[in-house]
Amino acid sequence: MSGRLDSKPQIWTLAADLDLSVSESPSRSILNFVTGRVRQIARKFRCKSLNELLAATAGEVETTFEEVRSNTDLEDVRSNYTNKGEKAFANLEEELSGSEDYAITIRRV
Repeated sequence: MSGRLDSKPQIWTLAADLDLSVSESPSRSILNFVTGRVRQIARKFRCKSLNELLAATAGEVETTFEEVRSNTDLEDVRSNYTNKGEKAFANLEEELSGSEDYAITIRRV
């Protein structure tokens, strides 16, 4: 899988944004970086479960995770954020419409 990811320009951009050294496999560099960061957070907050780790990680990196299990969930997430003026969420359904689209990251304004 990493070979396929490494061909994506977004992966190279993400590695550069994280100030990771250029390598033949930026996806591996990103994975190593994230693994190390999550381990630091788990130790810092003494997480005892995956839910605790998820909450601690989200707080530490100032992000929100939205889980969508149905079309209704998807519409609720889209509506919630577009009602707050977050225009990037207007095309959420299209962004997640591919057969290999399992997640998306959107930076809020």
